[in-house]
Formats: sequence, structure tokens, C-alpha cells
Amino acid sequence: MTTATERLGAPAGSSCQICVSLAAAEKTDLQRGLAAVTDADLIEVRLDALAEPLACDDNFFAALHGRSPAPVGFTCRPQWEGGSFRGTEGERRQVLEMAARGGAAFIDVEQDAEWAESFIGGTSVPVILSHHWLSPRPADLGERAQRMQAVGPAIAKLVAPAATPADAIPLLAAGAELVASGQPATAFCIGSAGTSSRVLAVAQGAALIYAAQPHSESVAEGQWPVETLREQLLLQRWRSGFDCCALAGHPIDHSLSPAIFNAAFDALDQPMGYLPVAHSEIEPVLELATAIGLRGLSVTMPFKQVVLQHCAELDPLAVAIGAVNTLVADPGGWRGCNTDAAAVASALRDVCEISGSRVAILGAGGAARAAAFALSAQGAAITLCNRTRARADDLAQQVGGQSAPIEILTSDPYDIIINATPIGMSGWNEEPHTPFPVEWLRGDEVVFDFVYRPRETTLLRLAAQRGCTIVEGLEMFVRQAAEQYRLWVGGDSAAPLDIMRRAAEKALRRR
Repeated sequence: MTTATERLGAPAGSSCQICVSLAAAEKTDLQRGLAAVTDADLIEVRLDALAEPLACDDNFFAALHGRSPAPVGFTCRPQWEGGSFRGTEGERRQVLEMAARGGAAFIDVEQDAEWAESFIGGTSVPVILSHHWLSPRPADLGERAQRMQAVGPAIAKLVAPAATPADAIPLLAAGAELVASGQPATAFCIGSAGTSSRVLAVAQGAALIYAAQPHSESVAEGQWPVETLREQLLLQRWRSGFDCCALAGHPIDHSLSPAIFNAAFDALDQPMGYLPVAHSEIEPVLELATAIGLRGLSVTMPFKQVVLQHCAELDPLAVAIGAVNTLVADPGGWRGCNTDAAAVASALRDVCEISGSRVAILGAGGAARAAAFALSAQGAAITLCNRTRARADDLAQQVGGQSAPIEILTSDPYDIIINATPIGMSGWNEEPHTPFPVEWLRGDEVVFDFVYRPRETTLLRLAAQRGCTIVEGLEMFVRQAAEQYRLWVGGDSAAPLDIMRRAAEKALRRR
């Protein structure tokens, strides 16, 4: 069986190891934290975080290894490179040499330590040679990478902060070059803007990704929780050369999309991965996506309208709706599409006839626009009901429908009623919890609620009790994702809809 030590020196392009970082001021807290780690391939202990790192002895290291569920490595970061160790360089080396003798899986040593090369030459323990910049886009990145390669450590590690996701571009390029040369490496950005770079590095063959212990604060800003890497990103299947797609939006911490797409790629053995890229502006996200060759982007709030101006080509439906939720990388640039419309029509066709039906749509935002254009094109008669009547009037004119106060539901019979407002969503603090009194329902309508958190909204539960056919918002979400899958994978590739649905359901239960 391959040992953890051997894996540190694995050939470029092999499976990435998930390394959980731990730091604590007291030894007992560190030992308890170590015993609680799950699903880690390796564990890194920050000795510089200890209140008395110089008091570490052989018994301390033996106790750590005895409690640990995974091989343990050590670093002792000095203050001059962003760490907490206050002693001399001689004392720091002494602590790390003791850790090496005590059975460490690896030792992380800074490139600028005067004794770094002699330490590498004098120990049989794999050494991660690292450098941490304190400012984005370092000018000496290429020179430092070359020097590391010349030394030939077990892993070369290059880290810099990011102010925007695009700041990771040079780091990712440097890491990819090292891996291509045969030098195991990991190069990424720290900080919230650098979170995505940690995973993108894995798709380029990174040897390690540093993760946070479950239910604990991360040691460095931007670290992913290990359970997210395992359960949503399915990082254990990622390999060098994977194509990537991503979600662009802000905030997107609780998106179901990573779980859905990675489950689909895994099921059909597609060499692809999917990750979220969160930022308050779309331009740096697109810069990163273009530079590293992302195959496509899901686009969510607040970028569905602003991204139109960044598209080299727009599908006619996206132009009509005035919103893009999908970007496809074409040779000439980004092609903007809208898959919400197809999802609405697809979900309804499973339960009713659209052509000739009378449809009331509540709301006039992006989702309502997608529904109005999709169902109008299928031959439905559309009525828009919105709190701001002028917006409903404008949309109704565009789709050849009408606008009316919501009270029209009490007098006019409708075959399909769609809630495209946030009323009923978890965390929505405004009353009421249904967009209209359910007593207005006759009991033979199809009621489609775009809200999918909670999965069964109050509107859907009460409508079902009155005998209505209901369609969950999760169904629209999964079907628009399935259409994105087809656009990105290409050809006649059909998405595994059942697998994507189950992944979404599991993610909702978990949250």
C-alpha cells in the first residue's frame, strides 16, 4: 500500500491529497482537534500557533501521532512570512527537526529560510518548500518557482493573497508549469477572493489542497471545509486536465449547483468538475474564467443582466428575456443563453397541456420573464400580476399577454398559476407566507412555485390539500441545470436528470 509519505512525492498529475490544517494555542486543544478530524488524507499542524512551541518534545509528538486519524505533518511559520513564531531561526529549525524525528509525514519549510536547502538534504522526511507573499500578483513569482524547481522538494508551494478571483491567474499558471515539468506543486491564493483558486489548482494537477476541519474556523481564510470538498465537489475524483465549469454570483455560499453538477459528471464519467466562484463584480470572474479556459459558467444574481454586455453572442431567447443564466465558452468569446425558460416549459409539459392554457404569473422579475416568454411561445395566454403594475404592463406587452391585479384570481379561471416571487422562501421575513389566499384556488389548477427553499412551500402544501396539481421549484432548478449540462458537454449529451435531482434533494436535506 502506498504510504502518505510516498504520496507526497507522487508524480505530477496524480490524485490530489486533502490536507486539513490545525492550529491551537494549547496542546490539549490541539490534541482534541486532531482526534476530531474526519475525511482527511493528511493533517498539517501549525506549531507556531502554540503558546509555547519550544516546549514541544518527543512525548508531545508521539501523543499527536497516537491520536491522529491521518498522517501528520508540521510547519512553524515565522512572523516574517505571516506566521506567529517569535523565536530565533535556530530555535525554529530545532523544533522542526524534532518534529521530523518524531515521525512527521512532512515538514513545511519556507524558501527564504537560510537553512532550507540543508534541512532538505539532511532529512529523510518529505519537505514542502513554500513561499507566502503578503501582496497580490507578486513580481518575482517566476523566479521563485524556478529556484524551487532547482532544489527539487517533495512539493513546491506558492501562495499569495487575492483581492479578486483574477489575482489567482499568475499563481495557477506557475503551478501548472511546475506540475508539467514533473515537480509536484501546489500554487493558489488565500483570502475569500482566492477560494476558487484552491480547487482550480487541483484541476491543474496540484499535489495538495488545504482544508478546514469540520465545524471549526479555518486556519487560513479561503480554506474549504473538508466535507464540502468530499461531498459536494467530489474532489477525490478530480485529476489534472479536468475541464471546469463554475457558478458566478454573490452570495452563493448555499448554492445547490456544485452538488448537482459534480454528481452528474461523476455518474457519466465526464472528466469535468464544477465549483462556485463568488465575487461582488463579474469582470474579475470572467477574466479568471477566460484565462484558465473554463468551459462554461452558471450565472446567478446579481449578474444575470450585467453579463449581457460581456457576451460575444447571445441566443435570441436570452435577448428577449433580457437575462443570461448560462455562459458557454466558444472560440469567439462567451455565448450567453437562458435555460430557465426551457426548464419552465419542460416541467409543466410533464403534468399538463401548455398550448391553449390560461396562465397567471405572479411577479415580473427575471424568473417571471423566462416563464412568460417560454409559455407564450408554447401557445399559452399569459396574465402578469405584479406589485409594481408598470413592470407587469411592460412584460405583458412583450409577450402578447395582459396584466392585472392579483385579485383577478378570484374571478377569472386559470389553468396554471406560477409564483415567481420570493414569497414563501426560507428567510423571507415579509408577510404573507403565500402570495395570495389559497381559498382563491378552485382545486383543479396546476400550481408551480419557483421557490425551492423550503422544498414544500406553504403555497404548495395548501394547494395540494385543495386538490391542485403542484410542481416544485426544485424541478425547475434541476431542469435548467440539465440544459446547462447539455450546452457545456456538447453534442446530444443528455444530463442524468434523476441523479441531479437526487443530489439536489440530498443537499437540501443536509442544509
